[in-house]
Amino acid sequence: MKQLLVTQFPMQWMTLVALLIFLTVFVGIALWTFRIVRREKWEQIAARAILEHEPLPLRPTSETCPEQESAR
Repeated sequence: MKQLLVTQFPMQWMTLVALLIFLTVFVGIALWTFRIVRREKWEQIAARAILEHEPLPLRPTSETCPEQESAR
């Protein structure tokens, strides 16, 4: 049923445009996330996680997230 519907779809250009939009957004988000400028920040985060050896708390506390306490 689905295959028949896809083969009989009259506007194939719409499918192509949707695919191009999806790929453009996907590549854009990937490049934005892993851009070179952020590499230093990612290295700092990775080093902090390795050096601290402390498990993260299950819920935010006043020590880990002070802005949570001030919002209450």
